[in-house]
Amino acid sequence: MVLDATPCAALTFLTTRTGRPYSGSDFSDEFRKWCDAAALPKSCTAHGLRKTAACRLVNDGATTHQIAAMTGHASLSEVQRYTKAADQARLAREAVALRQRRAEQTKSESEVANLSRRFANGSKKL
Repeated sequence: MVLDATPCAALTFLTTRTGRPYSGSDFSDEFRKWCDAAALPKSCTAHGLRKTAACRLVNDGATTHQIAAMTGHASLSEVQRYTKAADQARLAREAVALRQRRAEQTKSESEVANLSRRFANGSKKL
C-alpha cells in the first residue's frame, strides 16, 4: 500500500515538498491543482473530501471523537453537523435490523410454543 511505503515521522502524512505539514489554505490550493491535472470536475474539493471521509467513518460506526481525530476537526459540533444525515441513515438501518431480528425471534418463540401445546394435547402431528 502507498501509506505503508510513505515515511511518517509524525501524525501528518500529507506534507509539502519540503516535508512540512500544509498550513492554512495551502493544502486546498494544492488539492485543486491535483484535481485540475487529473481533469476532475471543479466540484472536487479538499473540503468535500474531508466531509466524505467523515461520512464514511460514521457509516463504519466511528464516534464523533474518532472522526474529529481522523479529519483534524477542532470542533465536535462541526463533525456532528457534517455527519448528521449519514448518522441518521446508519441509525435507521440499525433500527430496522433490530426490528427484523426481534420479529424473527418472536416467530421462533411462537413456533416453539405451538409445538409445546400440540405435544401437551397429545397431537400426533407436530
